[in-house]
Amino acid sequence: MTTLEKPSITPNKVESADKTLGVITKVITIIGAAGTMLVWLTANFYTGEVKLKPDHQVSAITTRVCDKKGQEGLYHTSSFYLMPGTYHLEITPDGGEKQIADVEVAFTKTIEIPVTAPDSGATNDEKPGKKHWWQFWRL
Repeated sequence: MTTLEKPSITPNKVESADKTLGVITKVITIIGAAGTMLVWLTANFYTGEVKLKPDHQVSAITTRVCDKKGQEGLYHTSSFYLMPGTYHLEITPDGGEKQIADVEVAFTKTIEIPVTAPDSGATNDEKPGKKHWWQFWRL
């Protein structure tokens, strides 16, 4: 009686290279996803808040923010978030003069900056007797 011998199954070089490359690509994908998540979390949650407090109601406020590296940002709200560091702010309320402030932003801290804004009294469009041709409904 002859016995059938099973041929020895040894992976050749192509199969072992395929398996190794498969593991490497999965590891690189996982590391890339973890790195992307870390950058996203840092950019969104490693911040401090800057709040501008005008002394009068303003319709618009513009803030130009510069850091010591020369990076610049422009904000049109009275509250915004920045990464921790030292910043130079140029604040311009609507109809007012530019004001300068230097701030040190810290992680999870809120910085309130007082802003001198012009009185929001009557503007040229709202003065009594001053009506434009298209304001026919204001009699």
